[in-house]
Amino acid sequence: MATIDFRRIRGQGSVGQRDSFEDLVCQLAHREPMSTIDAEFRRVEGSGGDGGVEAYWLLAGKSWCYQAKYFTRAGDIDWRKIDDSVRQALASHPEMEI
Repeated sequence: MATIDFRRIRGQGSVGQRDSFEDLVCQLAHREPMSTIDAEFRRVEGSGGDGGVEAYWLLAGKSWCYQAKYFTRAGDIDWRKIDDSVRQALASHPEMEI
């Protein structure tokens, strides 16, 4: 199995590595097989105005939310930012299934 080095992810044009990583996560989330016919996928754009999520699936009154944070080393992870995003996601998407 090939090793993936996310430090080498490329940005396109004015989009940097972080945005490219978030877009990759959203593309993978959109490929999740949903069992309900009325499932709707939504990509959320907007740094700071995204309600703590990058994308979500709406599924019969509930939602599955996706959040992406781009860190290339475990020691660089800003857990405060992650905690803040989770709190914001819970506040913005009360229908989110945990």
